[in-house]
Amino acid sequence: MPLDVTPAGCIWNVCHNGKRIQGPFGSKSSAQQALDAIENNPSCKLRACMTCQTEFLSEGPHNRMCNRCRKDARAEYTTDVTV
Repeated sequence: MPLDVTPAGCIWNVCHNGKRIQGPFGSKSSAQQALDAIENNPSCKLRACMTCQTEFLSEGPHNRMCNRCRKDARAEYTTDVTV
């Protein structure tokens, strides 16, 4: 999986084909550490979200929803209770 660390103004991102998949990071070294962790974890890979089909960096076979869809799903089942 061709990943790289890319600057964006004063922040850094881990990108795949120019698309940010992790970040932003405050320093190049922090972004590089994240990239190294991804490359050293055989379970990490790009997968299509099972909800929206957007490609995202998955932590393993248990992680099939992108962060946006996971957040939306959590919000749908969270209720505010006033006592």
